[in-house]
Amino acid sequence: KDEEIVKHAGDIQGNAFVIDGCERCVIKLCDRIESAQIDYCEDSKIYLAPVKRSVFIRNCKRCVIKVMCQQLRLRDCEDCLLLVCVPGDTNRHGPIVETSRACAFGPLRGVHRLAVSQIKEGDMCFDTNAWNKVYDFSPNDPPGVEHFRVMSPEEIDAADQQFPLQDDAVAWPPSAET
Repeated sequence: KDEEIVKHAGDIQGNAFVIDGCERCVIKLCDRIESAQIDYCEDSKIYLAPVKRSVFIRNCKRCVIKVMCQQLRLRDCEDCLLLVCVPGDTNRHGPIVETSRACAFGPLRGVHRLAVSQIKEGDMCFDTNAWNKVYDFSPNDPPGVEHFRVMSPEEIDAADQQFPLQDDAVAWPPSAET
């Protein structure tokens, strides 16, 4: 509770990572990650990038999450703001929502300085971003409530400002010169 946790390049070394039971925390995972689980977090701000495989977010409330991963799944989450980079194309959806309420999605617009080199080192590809191709796995559960929405440009700006990364963050996607 009430902690700030930062993992720098080399701290995780491409292993799986679990975040569980955080309240009012700020967590920045700035290293290559194989996969991640985020469970039972409330009122927290979480950044993780790049993730080679899946990120599962379950039973979280009122969190701001910035994530770059190959697959993003939410289950039983409520009032979370997610700025994401999830590759996709016409045959592949983006984030997956299941039995969640009032979650909002926007594009990830910035990453930590070393993310671009970590993506290359980890043999990952994030050339496309299907952040707005959300698939609702349980469209009627819970019934009669908004499960997710796509943020407006103003909401994206506000979510980004709620959780600035650091002074040396770089824009995502990178420019052609990168």
